[in-house]
Amino acid sequence: MVGVVVTASHNPPNYNGFKLCDPRGMCANQESIEACFYDSAGCRAGAMGDEEFLPGADILYEHLARICPAPREPLRLVLDCACGPSSTHLPAFLRRQGHDVLEVNCVSDVEQCDRVVEPMPSTLGKTIEFLRASKADAGICLDGDNDRVVFLD
Repeated sequence: MVGVVVTASHNPPNYNGFKLCDPRGMCANQESIEACFYDSAGCRAGAMGDEEFLPGADILYEHLARICPAPREPLRLVLDCACGPSSTHLPAFLRRQGHDVLEVNCVSDVEQCDRVVEPMPSTLGKTIEFLRASKADAGICLDGDNDRVVFLD
C-alpha cells in the first residue's frame, strides 16, 4: 500500500509535486523510486491496491463549520488568499458563517496573483487600498501556501 502526499507551494509551479508514502506515513525511499522509473524492467509490482480519494478541504471546512459558531454580528471582510489553495474554499466558508466577503486574489492560480505572495506591508498596498475604499470592517491576507496570515483593520 502506498499513499500520495501532494505538495503545494507559493513557489513557481515546477517546485510543486508529490511524495509517495508507506502505510505508516513515512516517505518512500526516493532512490528506489528513481531506479524503477529509469529501469522498470528490474522492478516488480506487488498486488494491485484500491484507490481512495479524500476531499481534505471539504472535510476540514465541514469540521470548522461544526466547531466555529456563527458570529454575533457578521463582518464585511476583504479576503486576499494570494491565489493559494484556500481560494477554493475559504471565501464560501466565511460566507456560510454569515460574513460579507470581498475577494481579492481568490483564484487558485498563483500566476494570476497581483502581489508578491508574502503578506507584508510592502506587498499588501493594493489590498489595503481596497479595504479602505470598500469600507470593510477587516481584512484577512494569506501567503501563497496559506500557512501564514495577516489581519488588517
